[in-house]
Amino acid sequence: MSALRDPVFSRTQALAAGFTSDQIRWALKTSRWFALRRGLYADSAAFDELCPTDQHLLQAFAAMSHLTCPSMISHRSAAFLYGLPAYRNPQRVCLTVSRDQRRTMADVDLYTTRDLGRDNSLLNHRFTMAIAITTLARTVVDVARTSDLPETLVVADAALHTSRVTKAELNNVLDGLWRWPHVDRARRALEHADPRCSDPQISWVRGLFIENQLPIPDFQVDIHERNKLIGRFDFAWPELGVLAHVDRLNGTPSDQLRALRQQRIIDEYARQLGFTVIALNPDELAAHAHHRLGPLRKALAQQAAA
Repeated sequence: MSALRDPVFSRTQALAAGFTSDQIRWALKTSRWFALRRGLYADSAAFDELCPTDQHLLQAFAAMSHLTCPSMISHRSAAFLYGLPAYRNPQRVCLTVSRDQRRTMADVDLYTTRDLGRDNSLLNHRFTMAIAITTLARTVVDVARTSDLPETLVVADAALHTSRVTKAELNNVLDGLWRWPHVDRARRALEHADPRCSDPQISWVRGLFIENQLPIPDFQVDIHERNKLIGRFDFAWPELGVLAHVDRLNGTPSDQLRALRQQRIIDEYARQLGFTVIALNPDELAAHAHHRLGPLRKALAQQAAA
């Protein structure tokens, strides 16, 4: 790896490429370079051009290089590098080290394991040599052990939907880790994982429903009138006549406004057919889920009592 060609390089490599100590200090002072870790630098312009996955991998590589013990990428970092969706991209690198190497590290979530050689694989990348990473099944289980239910379902639904992992594989990992912290919570959470769910936002909101003890809905349901499609709703409780959807806040403000207006037209059609329709705002759910689910909870209770 040459300091002149690659976005990440060590001080030793920079010196070997002809940079002096003064030039290295000047590059860091002027932000042409920045330090990922002590003695490991990144070219700022080249790093900014990388996709978020590549940036996170190089941050993980830098953290692993800085450790003085074997480690592997795990948990949310592993899920992100496997291409699984997340409600929010990880801001900190997640690594696992051997239990007897317990320590802390700035800007890194360090987990420990009794057996570092268990459930791991190798990840190859054009910027690094092969580095250790937890297997996909182990990654999903680790996320389930350390995350809330909505975040778990985002990862687990996606892994199952793409057929990259099976429930049997997840259960095998759970059985092998039966004495580990929070495995029972992970097992309960993964019972709700559904390979039919292809939308991370639906997975996340479905997790909120379960956490808040709402009836489990059907999802991605098409509503028809006389064989004519009225619209698709994210969630449906057909026996109660209740529909719900998450307002998508994608695109430009004009795109969002256009989508909201179209959705409100569909909502009105559904109400004319006798359905109760609830719109959910994702930002409000993220901030105050229990409170913002109140109208939906009330509608379901009223229809159940009718």
